[in-house]
Amino acid sequence: MSLLRFDSRTGRFSKVGDYPLDGRLPEGGTFDPTGRWFLATVYEPARPDGPGSGVQVYRVLPGDRGLQPVQRIPLPHGTHHVVVPR
Repeated sequence: MSLLRFDSRTGRFSKVGDYPLDGRLPEGGTFDPTGRWFLATVYEPARPDGPGSGVQVYRVLPGDRGLQPVQRIPLPHGTHHVVVPR
């Protein structure tokens, strides 16, 4: 999974980095209201012995340090979207 930064002044995107996502088809993602957490849905496992479908939680590291994987929340096969209440 890639994390991008948007520069509203120039209208350009730049890549912060690529981060592991053990699964196929990350269907959706969202930042929490504080901007300190990013959640990505995992539609299906990448391999039979790996973690299954669910939501992968990442900590957003300060500055340009990117994302740190923290936890996988297991959910049924086919997870598409995640919404964090504000």
